[in-house]
Amino acid sequence: MNTRGREGAGTRLETTRLLLRPFLPDDEEVLHAFFTHPDVRRFLWDDRVVGRETVGELIQASLTSFSVRGFGQWVAQEARTHALVGFCGLRPVDDLGEIEILYGLVRERWGRGLATEASHAVLDHAFLGAGLPRVIGRTDSPNLASARVLERLGMGFEGERIVHGRPTLHYALSCDAFRGRRATRSRPGATPRSPRREPPATAALPILPEAVPDRGARSSSTRRRVHSRAEHSRRSVRSQSHASRRRRARRDSCGR
Repeated sequence: MNTRGREGAGTRLETTRLLLRPFLPDDEEVLHAFFTHPDVRRFLWDDRVVGRETVGELIQASLTSFSVRGFGQWVAQEARTHALVGFCGLRPVDDLGEIEILYGLVRERWGRGLATEASHAVLDHAFLGAGLPRVIGRTDSPNLASARVLERLGMGFEGERIVHGRPTLHYALSCDAFRGRRATRSRPGATPRSPRREPPATAALPILPEAVPDRGARSSSTRRRVHSRAEHSRRSVRSQSHASRRRRARRDSCGR
């Protein structure tokens, strides 16, 4: 169950395993170490080592967003020990007029479902706390593990677009769809889903679209889902072409 509480800089979120609290200026050193770790920066920053000034700007932007909009970026900590797990949050995408969900985990926490757990808490706040009508999620097209996380959040696929010169998969979830899924999960007699092992997942910071490794066979089902519509279209075209040739053949046969 997700709970919310007030923190000096914004809203604190809690889940079964996690405590999410807003970025604070005192987090700059810890967040800088997190963002520049090789296993993190290769997915978040295209392997670029960012300076502390950049991290400080991210923290300030989050504080301003909490003050003005009621949401921002959260540090994700283990609820029992308060050890750093990663981050999760929301940020406006000005050129799209949309709000985007972001997330990232330390390597030691990959594969435990924590990205999905943190993101569910953030979406609860987005729709029930901040009153947002819609939230989007984006991932580089080859990063199918991240697409699987977005699908687990209930986001619908809206197509592939080019972002900063890179093919990017776009997903979105409306408040109405979120409330519908929430009502279904809480319906008496509904059978809860058993936890699923989650692939490494990292969503992007504001500068880049999210990036996670392509895990080959583990991502094959997602690849089939993402491209099934295109394949269906190709099959329809081939079927129509075959039918047209058969009709022409019958007309020719009748004319002889």
